[in-house]
Amino acid sequence: ERAERMFYQPGITYELMAQELRSAKLLLDEVLVLDPTFAEAYVIRGQTHYYLESPEQAYLDLDKAIQILPSFRRAYWMRGWIHTQDAQESLITTDGLHPDEEDLVHTAENSQTMRNPRAQELLRLAQADFEQVLRLADSDLDRSYAQAMIAHAQGEDVRAIQCWNRYLAVVCTDALSFRDRGDCYWGVRNY
Repeated sequence: ERAERMFYQPGITYELMAQELRSAKLLLDEVLVLDPTFAEAYVIRGQTHYYLESPEQAYLDLDKAIQILPSFRRAYWMRGWIHTQDAQESLITTDGLHPDEEDLVHTAENSQTMRNPRAQELLRLAQADFEQVLRLADSDLDRSYAQAMIAHAQGEDVRAIQCWNRYLAVVCTDALSFRDRGDCYWGVRNY
């Protein structure tokens, strides 16, 4: 269901998508048997675990990637992103909303977060990961990206939009960043 929400395409069923993700995971398992120090493979498998509804396995793989290569920005970014997604799902679960209704959460997300210790902790972890991405950034573009993610994790959507605008002015083909900026616009109801 998580994968379907993230990658919906007309004509592609959840079952087909899940089958493809399971196949990818098996290939990544084989790759990691051959080279257990391949940090990028751990990140991709971690992302695959997340989409297959196994967040604990995702965190283990991302932690392993960071252990292997402590300067690997993508591993910190992915772990931070999963923390933010889990925080949002925690709010949905707490309030009894179905995940399809998650857009309703944006109207009072900050006040809900303050009442939800699990969401607070996940957002704190996400912020720490995004701050590490910022420390490791080697360009202004990377810093704008990391600053946007930090601001969004803190619920500062106006500041996040400004950072996304700087980033997307240069990298205008990054669909996920456009989606993330759209989430921020939705958060401030400015569209």
